[in-house]
Amino acid sequence: MTEGRILVGDGKYDSARKAFNQASDVAAAAGDSPLAAAAQLRMIEEMGAVLSRAELLAAYRRADQYAGDRASQAELERLRVCFRMVIDKFREVYSGEED
Repeated sequence: MTEGRILVGDGKYDSARKAFNQASDVAAAAGDSPLAAAAQLRMIEEMGAVLSRAELLAAYRRADQYAGDRASQAELERLRVCFRMVIDKFREVYSGEED
């Protein structure tokens, strides 16, 4: 996740996306679902403005899946914040259609 954050700071978004996803995959393979969820949430938090709607939604779904029913209160709050970011991205696109 640290590598992903550094790459975002350098504007290397494709590499950052890969780093966050790799961190999530490694954590999941090691059986650390909370860390796998955290990597997806961090990607949303750090890259929400540059990810496509599909990428945001996929990252959120993965985070939610990894967090599962045993998520702590802090993890649930991060999920809620990231969910709002995903919804806002969709709202930007569809708000013009309502007008």
